[in-house]
Amino acid sequence: MSRESSRPNRRSAPFIVISILVLLGSIGVIISTANDLGIGTVETAVGLTEEENAYYEFVAPRLDRLVVEVDDVVVMVEGRSRDILDLTISGNRIEALTEQIVSFGDENGVPDRFAAIHQRIVAATDTTSHTFDEARESLRTFNFSNMSNLVTNFVAAADDLHAAQDQLEEIVGGTTGAIPHSTGATAVQVAGHSRA
Repeated sequence: MSRESSRPNRRSAPFIVISILVLLGSIGVIISTANDLGIGTVETAVGLTEEENAYYEFVAPRLDRLVVEVDDVVVMVEGRSRDILDLTISGNRIEALTEQIVSFGDENGVPDRFAAIHQRIVAATDTTSHTFDEARESLRTFNFSNMSNLVTNFVAAADDLHAAQDQLEEIVGGTTGAIPHSTGATAVQVAGHSRA
């Protein structure tokens, strides 16, 4: 009897090892891909104070990338994507970018000129973070019908981030000789809105 009972254990051991390797590989892909944020740079804008320029040079490229990531998530959620890997990678990137922007503001202060923009970014990313938690729960419980309910929140957050991006460009574009940043993103249709 002991021989027979040990055979299933020998057969299940490779499956356990393979499952662990697949899990570790997936975690590695998520971490390495999420850490590849693809943050661009902006040129120093003329007409801003040193503090304003520091804020602009740090936040603008991260906001650009944040907008792209949130737009991608809106498209995935709107299409009821069940690709938990892509959603997780985007969620991790959004959290990392948000943390960088918030930490920069906390550690260096936010110039008065950009205070409203910073608050808008923080509020939008709070909405995104909360909605991501709900999306993860929906995926975990296989409640895919709930994903459509989350589209509204993601679209609202995306709209606020686009508005913050536009306001930032308007301020920097309004300074003498300033060089506004560009996202390099192509336009996508999200919930009937054209996004650049």
